Amino acid sequence: MENQTQNLTQKKESNQNTALPVELTPQLSIISKMYLKIHSSYRNVVAICDADLIGKKFEEGKRQLDLRENFYKSDNILTEEQVIKLIQKQIEEDATFNIVGQKATEAAIASGLLTEKDVDKIQNIPFALTLL
Repeated sequence: MENQTQNLTQKKESNQNTALPVELTPQLSIISKMYLKIHSSYRNVVAICDADLIGKKFEEGKRQLDLRENFYKSDNILTEEQVIKLIQKQIEEDATFNIVGQKATEAAIASGLLTEKDVDKIQNIPFALTLL
């Protein structure tokens, strides 16, 4: 049972991607889960994306969502509850947020970061950009 969960901690370093401590459960269904990756610089940029959208590109007119692995994909797949907790922590840190996907935007709304009116869509894929 102890091997089923692990604690992940990484020291925050300037200009490097970091992860916050989160208890993770392996063997999660990728369809309902998300990635959350924090890009650190003078202000954290939090990239959150539904796991099943990683690597895809969506275009509508002049607007585009290019969901590149190097920006969105982290080492672990997270549940909605884990993402909500991390969003709330990053709100306190005055971070900016780049959120893509149904589950990711729902988690951001549940955390209090967004309202439904803050969410837009490209090819029916919900997304939001937030600067606090």
